[in-house]
Amino acid sequence: MISKKIVIKIPTGLEARPVALLVQVASQYESNVYFECEEKKVNAKRD
Repeated sequence: MISKKIVIKIPTGLEARPVALLVQVASQYESNVYFECEEKKVNAKRD
């Protein structure tokens, strides 16, 4: 299995529209995608 961790730092936080686009693209692939902030981690592809 190939694994890649990408860190995107946005001081103002994530906004709904760009996150929705990212989720749409990620859903096209067999992958695990998570959004993580401090101690919280959520599955970006959860139904």
